[in-house]
Amino acid sequence: MREFGRGLAALAVAAGLGAGALCLPVTPALAADSGGTQPMYRLYNPNSGEHFYTGNSHERDSLVRVGWRSEGTGWTAPTKSDTPVYRLYNPNAGDHHYTMSAYERDSLVKVGWNYEGIGWYSSDEEKVPLYRQYNPNARAGSHNYTTSKGENDHLVKLGWRAEGIGWYGVDASAKPAPAPELVAEGQFGEGCTWRLYDDGKLEISPTDGKSGTMAALPGVLDKEEVLRTTSIVIDRGVKAPADSSSLFALRDVDPFYFRVPLESIDASNLDVSGVTNMSGMFRGCEALSDLSPLASWDVSGVTDMSDMFSGCDASDLSPLASWDVSGVTDMSDMFSGCDALRDLSPLASWDVSGVMDMSGMFGVCAALSDLSPLASWDVSNVTSMYNMFSRCTLKDLAGIEKWDVSGVRDMAFMFSGCEALSDLSPLASWDVSGVTDMSYMFQSCTALSDLSPLASWDVSGVTDMEAMFGGCESLRDLSPLASWDVSGVTNMSGMFGGCDASDLSPLASWDVSGVTHMSSMFFHCALSDLSPLASWDVSGVTEMGGMFYSCSSLSDATPLNSWTLSSSVVTADMFDGCAEGIKTPSWYHEG
Repeated sequence: MREFGRGLAALAVAAGLGAGALCLPVTPALAADSGGTQPMYRLYNPNSGEHFYTGNSHERDSLVRVGWRSEGTGWTAPTKSDTPVYRLYNPNAGDHHYTMSAYERDSLVKVGWNYEGIGWYSSDEEKVPLYRQYNPNARAGSHNYTTSKGENDHLVKLGWRAEGIGWYGVDASAKPAPAPELVAEGQFGEGCTWRLYDDGKLEISPTDGKSGTMAALPGVLDKEEVLRTTSIVIDRGVKAPADSSSLFALRDVDPFYFRVPLESIDASNLDVSGVTNMSGMFRGCEALSDLSPLASWDVSGVTDMSDMFSGCDASDLSPLASWDVSGVTDMSDMFSGCDALRDLSPLASWDVSGVMDMSGMFGVCAALSDLSPLASWDVSNVTSMYNMFSRCTLKDLAGIEKWDVSGVRDMAFMFSGCEALSDLSPLASWDVSGVTDMSYMFQSCTALSDLSPLASWDVSGVTDMEAMFGGCESLRDLSPLASWDVSGVTNMSGMFGGCDASDLSPLASWDVSGVTHMSSMFFHCALSDLSPLASWDVSGVTEMGGMFYSCSSLSDATPLNSWTLSSSVVTADMFDGCAEGIKTPSWYHEG
């Protein structure tokens, strides 16, 4: 059952009653498919003067047992609408407040109120108003809500202030939604109980009603139970284990055969203050889009957030804006595959100075086109940016021009598949002297035609350039690479495969004496003249298979007669697909 109970202990204290029994699960009017209704109960605290409203009969009965007065049904709420009513708690005064206004909600949170989630829903038909009154003299219970215009007017005569309509209910004669039925339950972790209902809600609560530590759900639920689960609600008192890796990664139960239907996780009450590992926590939750319940999480002790939201449908990261991630060292694949993610501005103020691994962090975020919010990130400790922005829709890289990447060793696949990327100028001043792997870095950047921003790069430490510009079909001019020191490179396989380059003279002075792999290096290029490569020292190369494959304009390869090849070199298909009747080097033997 959903539990807002942060304020319930204080409610008992305000009533002069024992607080120990009030670790209460609270069920709001959750959105459903049926368009049904449910009664909303009204209670009164005779000591504090507060009125309290809940749709949960268990919460109502628990409060009555400790001295609250039940005043029956206050109104009837819809179980489905487009208008949520937010519930907040004042830890100082000990009372609750309810509002449809997100602005009012956020304003109260800024001044110390606790946001407790959605309490219920307002009717979009707006036929039964709930009038709101304010008592300027009350310390607690300063607001009252009623469907009775007479009660509203009476309170105003007594000095209360009319504040219009708080929200809307529905006709009380409407048929209430049937209560969900329990279909499965069990105990897990240390002192926690899970209950699965036929409406798809999985409820997690402390077995003793006070506290417990949950465990990763993939090791608890079976496939049938996972396929039934559409929402998860965590009650107050539940703690996450220190190692919370894969905690909600339900797809791990059977990752190859089904899509997880989980749409929402209300984990606002989950205590994560002791967690150090959140790797894969929500991995594979394809339908999960709302991260707002995580806004108040204390993640200051976490060191590993790798794969945390990979494959989720989240588009709004604003709930994570205030997270303290200063202790995190691993953010690899954190948002990988979040297809709907467009706006990174909520992450602008994140302290990522301790992060060492950002590989795949935003990889395959197909809607991501703007990196400017990351301009102030301190990435000086990052060593891996492998696959970091692959297959995004970036056109330019504005925003990351001042990044200190001097500590990065791996940039393989970093911008691979960014088909719209055409402007590399923000990378001009990058210090890449420490990078050893640039394989596939710009592979399939089909709009890329200008490499001049990379002209001054110090690539002397790079050993792997496999397919670095492979598939860059708009790339013709290689002159910016003329002064590159490639003496340390061992793998150039597919480096320019699929490019439109026809002039190799900029590469004439390259020191390729350390290269062992050149297979498909110029596959399907527009080459017609190989004379610039005549002086290359390829004596150490062992793999040349398909090196000039499908270079249909190439009719004369005899400039390579001067090459001295290793006796073990593989040259299979080296000139296949070239101009018919091509003149091959004297050392070449087809097949």
